[in-house]
Amino acid sequence: MDRRVGSATPIIPFLRASLVLLACVAHLACGPGGVDTTTGTDPSTADPTTDPATTGSTTVDATTVGPTTDDSSDSTQSTTATDPGPLCGDGDVDRGEDCDDGNDVNGDGCNNDCVESASQLWEFRSDEGGAFYSVAVAEDGTIFAGGSKDLGRWFARFSADGALEADAFYPSAGSLEIILDLAVTPEAVYAVGDVTAELDFRDLWLAQLDYDGAIVWEDVHDSGFGPDWGNRVALTDDGGIIVAGRASVEDATVGTITRRFDLDGALEWSEETAPGVGQDTFSLGPGLALAGGDVVVGTSLAVDDGYPGYLVTYSAQGGAPLSTQEYTEDVFIMGLAADPSGDLLSIGSVAQSFVVHRRTSDGQPVWTSDACLGSTGRDIVIDSQGDIVVVGYGEGQNNTNVRLCKLTPEGALRWGLDIDGGVGDDLAYSLAIAEGDVILVAGGLRGDGQTDAWLAAYAP
Repeated sequence: MDRRVGSATPIIPFLRASLVLLACVAHLACGPGGVDTTTGTDPSTADPTTDPATTGSTTVDATTVGPTTDDSSDSTQSTTATDPGPLCGDGDVDRGEDCDDGNDVNGDGCNNDCVESASQLWEFRSDEGGAFYSVAVAEDGTIFAGGSKDLGRWFARFSADGALEADAFYPSAGSLEIILDLAVTPEAVYAVGDVTAELDFRDLWLAQLDYDGAIVWEDVHDSGFGPDWGNRVALTDDGGIIVAGRASVEDATVGTITRRFDLDGALEWSEETAPGVGQDTFSLGPGLALAGGDVVVGTSLAVDDGYPGYLVTYSAQGGAPLSTQEYTEDVFIMGLAADPSGDLLSIGSVAQSFVVHRRTSDGQPVWTSDACLGSTGRDIVIDSQGDIVVVGYGEGQNNTNVRLCKLTPEGALRWGLDIDGGVGDDLAYSLAIAEGDVILVAGGLRGDGQTDAWLAAYAP
């Protein structure tokens, strides 16, 4: 049985963590099976102590609330004036308000709707096992999650308040298959991940789904040299589907592959970069962002003395790379986001730390922040206020815990959460921003003898 809980998660100090990287060795069998589709019903404010232009560690408690007021009076004098009722933003905590700091800034402890920053609004956990690796939200507020359970790919649709409305399961031939990312239009959902087509191989999978998860069309890419998979998908303004993932090459390593399809699934172009990681690694990036009409892919290169971060920019119309930018330090880039200013933000892991980089469009460093304490950053998004939301994981009291943080555009920490399921390893992989800058987080929390797929909403 699935359950949805409306409790809030307390904010507790972070613990310094060691590097944790998700690595899966592919054990593959025969091609993808059919699809089973079912429907159902409801299942800090503080100034940073570090210069954001340099790395540093800061923990902020975002539970500040505004002053309380006493509405009682000893006077018996009557009045004919009409009571306007509670007014959010007047600096007084009135009936129905959690807080009121008198401003319209989200993330500073008390949000502009008088709800405390970082409060958990709702939570979904499936006791059937599995994990969600991706989350996306449609214009009408409908939420979609993709992941894996029972080794197969899993797709689910939720209402805006977290009620499970429909799901679809795509059985595996015997090896792990995952939906790793989703992109949504008012008519369709585009999903990427992997399918197992041959023993010891996984193939890159892209599909168009309807809102119930039925497959409209699908494309499978097999390099012929080893495992391939799709990590990221994005939609261009001119009707293209961009996929970024990994593709094996002849020397038993895996490079980065970037492909463009039209909305009917026809391949328009495909480009590959130098090998980056071994074939036994899975889901370590790449990141993908659309910036100024271009496609930017973030990855890591395998060189003699480490794994420097690497950004490759393509025209959305295809062709050889427009530019390449190599970081000076080792970094596994897991996610990218493009700021409206043109800057690029990346999330990943550097020297056993959860690190965010901000760079100009031409690759010049702006700032680096490790203020969100943890070992590995997995996803990054930008909200309507320009704030940066990041998620990943790090060492906690019960093995590994989820880390969720919000930063200012300048890289200062607004607030941070350590999310502990209380049993074992808890991991988060994906973010989305819903209406009102509500933060959606997808991952897996350890339950009774298994990991449970997890989706939650948090106040900004």
